[in-house]
Amino acid sequence: DGQKLVKDFVQRMVKGRTLRMLSKTGGSVQCLVRLDRELTHIWIQRAGLKDAKRRSVALRSVQDVCVGPNIEEEVELALDDLSVTLLLAEGAAIAFRLDSEED
Repeated sequence: DGQKLVKDFVQRMVKGRTLRMLSKTGGSVQCLVRLDRELTHIWIQRAGLKDAKRRSVALRSVQDVCVGPNIEEEVELALDDLSVTLLLAEGAAIAFRLDSEED
């Protein structure tokens, strides 16, 4: 059921989860990623660093969500079938690599 799938995803993201964020150098960094309770912002913070700076991304600035390596915009990230890329209004992109297709 699609509604349950979305509800479960949102609940997991509000609690926060560790995802690998892709970098332009070809590597990835473990980050804690969560949605705020109002579902207006995504918070990204480097995992395992006590004083790591948090980055807030307004969901209204997300122009598109792309799954996999085939996206229309040119991004300098090593994307694959397990990548999810957020294309932002200001031309930036944030990509995460999931552990499996079920994620």
